[in-house]
Amino acid sequence: MDASAMGYFTKEEWMKGMRNLNVTDTDELKSKMPELEESLNDEKQFREFYTFTFPFAKTKTQKSMDVDMALVLWEMILKERYEHVPLFMDFIRKQSPVKVINKDQWSSFLDFCKVISFDLSNYDPLSSWPVLFDEYVEWRRENQL
Repeated sequence: MDASAMGYFTKEEWMKGMRNLNVTDTDELKSKMPELEESLNDEKQFREFYTFTFPFAKTKTQKSMDVDMALVLWEMILKERYEHVPLFMDFIRKQSPVKVINKDQWSSFLDFCKVISFDLSNYDPLSSWPVLFDEYVEWRRENQL
């Protein structure tokens, strides 16, 4: 809907979103939801949605997202799609001193989930993943997870 901040819509944002969806009331919006959910099965649209969530979930003055917000969003957006998500979230909660997730980590996590096999057999420590992912892989291997 092109809202500028999470948690509320201005009247202008709401009306623009309704026009963009070609709906005139909340009943039409409700009936449109299955179609919108289905559109997320398209990889390009899902990536656009995922990319949009980073600036949407942080304040304009922040460069990074609070780790608790990132965990909530990963739970909602990625957990059912990718095997790495639950263990990565456990790692963040239990092992990592990370307080924020930066844009590179946020963007790279989707790629990591798509590219790196769950058994980590194709993980190359010399690749250019953020250090947080190197630490996650090391934690998994040390704990045989």
